[in-house]
Amino acid sequence: MEAEEYFEKLKNFLETSPATILPLSFLKNNAEIEIILADSLFLALYFQNDKPVLEKRAAQYPDVIFSIKTEAIDVLCQKPAEDIAQFGIGVVKEIMSGTIKIKVPGSLFNLMKNGYLDIIKAGGKVFFEFLAEHGLRNLAKLPALISSLQ
Repeated sequence: MEAEEYFEKLKNFLETSPATILPLSFLKNNAEIEIILADSLFLALYFQNDKPVLEKRAAQYPDVIFSIKTEAIDVLCQKPAEDIAQFGIGVVKEIMSGTIKIKVPGSLFNLMKNGYLDIIKAGGKVFFEFLAEHGLRNLAKLPALISSLQ
């Protein structure tokens, strides 16, 4: 599968999956996530008109940048993504395995004001328990966790 096919697969998944629609709805206007697919395709993910949108273009001022290998797309898209917590856990597992890399070029303040903490909270108890098992016992430790994953 080529980058274009992976883009279509990821676009369909992010724009239609219940596990992504609700959490991404917490993003504030003008908040964008950049996704770099297979080190070659720059994508912008944002929430507009009550739905997630993934476009083929670099994000203008991304708060978060995900570099995603195609293997991670296969893993994340093969599971039914009805459950926000399970999708979040899947993303974190892919980060830990190295198929997804995360970078936060903005400040913690930007993450808070643009809705990213609400996205994490949407994962609920199951997601927080998983994070606690991996060192994040409260949100005050989030900056340290993000730094360790970059």
